[in-house]
Amino acid sequence: MEKFFFSVRNSRINCTDVLKFMKLTGLFHTAHTYTAMNSILKEFAKKAGVTVSDEMLQSYADYKRKQLGLLKAEQMQKYLDTLEVSLDDWENSLEDELYRNELRNKLGGSVYVGDAWNILKTIPEIRNSINDLIAEKAANCKLDLNDEELQKESDALRRALNLHKKSDLEVYLTSLNMNEDDWEKSVTANLMSKKLKQENVSPLTKAEVAGILNRYPVIKDLLSKLVFGNVIRAKASELNLTVSDDELNAYTENFRRALALHKLEHFNIWLNAAGLTIDDFEIMAETAILTKKVILNTDEILHSGNIEKGVKCSSFFSDALLEVISQELVVADAKEKGVRITNKDLQELSDALRRVNGYHNASVFKKHLEFYDLSAEYWEEYVEKQAFIRKMKQSQTTDKKLLEYLHNNNEVLDSVKAGAFKEYAYNLSDKTALEWFN
Repeated sequence: MEKFFFSVRNSRINCTDVLKFMKLTGLFHTAHTYTAMNSILKEFAKKAGVTVSDEMLQSYADYKRKQLGLLKAEQMQKYLDTLEVSLDDWENSLEDELYRNELRNKLGGSVYVGDAWNILKTIPEIRNSINDLIAEKAANCKLDLNDEELQKESDALRRALNLHKKSDLEVYLTSLNMNEDDWEKSVTANLMSKKLKQENVSPLTKAEVAGILNRYPVIKDLLSKLVFGNVIRAKASELNLTVSDDELNAYTENFRRALALHKLEHFNIWLNAAGLTIDDFEIMAETAILTKKVILNTDEILHSGNIEKGVKCSSFFSDALLEVISQELVVADAKEKGVRITNKDLQELSDALRRVNGYHNASVFKKHLEFYDLSAEYWEEYVEKQAFIRKMKQSQTTDKKLLEYLHNNNEVLDSVKAGAFKEYAYNLSDKTALEWFN
């Protein structure tokens, strides 16, 4: 009998569907690295005196089950059966996560809120969504700005960025794919952030940053290495692993292409806007390269058979499952509404998605598909779905339709992530839809 999570319209979504989506979008690589890293970090955590008691594990397991909406034993068993993992596999995965979290607490705070914000706000799509989020929070707090305040803030920002001449500002805006309206939105968001802090309101929370990071795997992958950079370097030294100049240059070139920073001048402006020096970036790049090498050189981890089980048990998988559900719903709704996609739309979006996911040329893209045994047709289907989603986003109907379906379909709510649907809703544009879950 076929095992599947549930059906969406006429489509049945099973474990293979979700894994294929993750492999295509880079999420599988991120989850794979995360799972492999957990085993390495667990070793270091124990050496550092970190312990995980049975009580801690039980509490964490209860929390995770509640988050997944799997409160009943039969619901949990059905979920595990569909994943084709055992309860022991799931609990082992949670234990590894606990050691990781405890080690991070011992090493210090997460990089995401501080360093990630500086980098994230330099990416157009992310910057705009962040600015909108900050503006919404300011509106809820009834914060008002006048033209004089905005002009002072704009002048101060230009001085801080050494953009004294109009030509300097124009180069800066061009390099970050911004126009004057985008600059004004950024200035407004910057000033609102200061005022929100004065009201003891966080302009950007850790959860919000983490949600935004999921949209750009190349950034998320780079930043995630920073938290445990010292651990990775110690393990690399133990294994006699190093990074050559050629490897560092290749990584930097791929990173620049992924963010369309083709000119050195634009890359330098990006670094400045992200609050980084070239030395900072090289340390981040070296850590990312060494992480991959450490994992590849830890044979007992790669060949233990636990990596894919860990991926399935991770939040990366359950988040991807939500994405797959939403895509099927939105595409069906778009087709019912007669939404049309042109070949030009598909080609432009295909090129953009390839850049975001690091597939800079045809050979790199082909190797990625072959490595994960994915077809070119599957990529075309994915791009078409994304095109429909973007069209529907423009009409601002997608989120409400998705939430309405999730609310009314008891099979979905009972089978997978009732708790996560509510959390997922917070990232959607139609905030009033949350009332369905309250």
